[in-house]
Amino acid sequence: GEITETYSLIEPGETITATFNMDNTYTEKTVSEDYNYEYTAIWSIVDDKLTTIDGDYVMTFDIDHLNKNNMTLVYTDDDGKYSVSIVIKMKRI
Repeated sequence: GEITETYSLIEPGETITATFNMDNTYTEKTVSEDYNYEYTAIWSIVDDKLTTIDGDYVMTFDIDHLNKNNMTLVYTDDDGKYSVSIVIKMKRI
């Protein structure tokens, strides 16, 4: 059968800020009570897909919604045994 489980990738009190720059770099900053982590990588959009590249780590998201104020991304991973979908809702600040 199919099991659907919803959970948050963000811990209580944790914030993640992603800044997408015009030069196709982005900075992601994670802040919580225990740590402060920041890195910069690159991004591109082709055929309604957003791809992020951080060294050898590549993720491709379907752009579900995009306007000047909001973006919703969907990442789906199917390893043959499990299928995982992650929905990321972003807003311009």
